[in-house]
Amino acid sequence: MNFLAHIFLSQHNEDWMIGNLIADFISNRDLDGLNVGVREGVLMHRQIDTFTDSHPVVKKSVRRLSSDFYRYSPVVSDIFYDYLLIRNWQNYTAHDFDEFCHWAYEIMHQRMDEIPPRLKENLPQMIAHNWLKDYGTAEGLQFTFDRFAKRVTFEADFSNAAEILIQKVHDLNEDFNQFFPDLVDYVHRDLKDMTAGTDILL
Repeated sequence: MNFLAHIFLSQHNEDWMIGNLIADFISNRDLDGLNVGVREGVLMHRQIDTFTDSHPVVKKSVRRLSSDFYRYSPVVSDIFYDYLLIRNWQNYTAHDFDEFCHWAYEIMHQRMDEIPPRLKENLPQMIAHNWLKDYGTAEGLQFTFDRFAKRVTFEADFSNAAEILIQKVHDLNEDFNQFFPDLVDYVHRDLKDMTAGTDILL
């Protein structure tokens, strides 16, 4: 899953949100320097990714994309699932999306000192340009893929990635709505040791 889904699954727990946000930007040797809640968020992020990558419906989405994006299909699927989460937002929470984004940005701003340098460089731009909301537009998606294309190791054409995905949106949206309730249940059920005593706001 991508940034938006990980923040959403943090259940309005600030430490978990920070942990989910930074998980891909730290190594195991950095864990001892984190407070308990943030460390739980990092673990949560990794377990969410493992569950997602092994889910048969997600694998089906990846296969739908493989002829266009080849080895990058899993990453493209992750990013597009954020688009689909916004599209289906009211099916999974009663909370206003704009208010949710504002909350997330406020926490990022307040706790910027806990963000690893590589991510910290991009966060001001993410906040200023509301990247979380931009995941829900074709233009925002394409901007995301244009940035991603600059980082890939192997040559790939992402110049019309958003257009390709929008053409496949019906089938991918069906996949998402089969998969995402399973992921939410997993976070609530199998990660219950982390959620004990926390208000569930999904």
